[in-house]
Amino acid sequence: MTVKRRELSVLSVEKLLVPGNASSTNVCKNTLRKYLHEQGVCVRKPFVNESNRQKRLTWAKERKEWTSEWENIIWSDESKFELFEDNAPIHTARVVKSWKEENDINSIPRPAQSPDLNPIENLWDELERRVRAHVPLPKSRENLWEILQEEWSNIDINKYQNLVDIMPRRISAIIKSKGHPTKY
Repeated sequence: MTVKRRELSVLSVEKLLVPGNASSTNVCKNTLRKYLHEQGVCVRKPFVNESNRQKRLTWAKERKEWTSEWENIIWSDESKFELFEDNAPIHTARVVKSWKEENDINSIPRPAQSPDLNPIENLWDELERRVRAHVPLPKSRENLWEILQEEWSNIDINKYQNLVDIMPRRISAIIKSKGHPTKY
């Protein structure tokens, strides 16, 4: 069987691989997603509701002329020093807002449902691939922590810089897609 489109949902690929007969082996969606990701097959991006699509598009249009500004951002995800936020409730809590004001931390809020607008997501993905490929695999929590640190430090600095350098392309892609998810 050949699949003509490289962009399919995990559910539709699962249905292709496991037709509804009783003798088929069930495939866990997470296992399938991981396998497809490792094979470089694109899996359709998650749904973005209309309200967030509009917010993504507005956010991108406001930053479409940025070039060197991207280099002045500390990219993070779920940390104390969140400067590029995803509007999760923890990032908008009063205590967090107060701490940022007291420490003169400016934030760039990011629209919800927008992992393609935060390059740190690509680094987490890279780190996960490296840890999964590490020989031997971690055997304990402490060992996992050591391997995470080792693999994080082994990521080439050019990888970080390239992710920042392509931010204008990410912005253009969001505008071109009218706020819908992109390949990033």
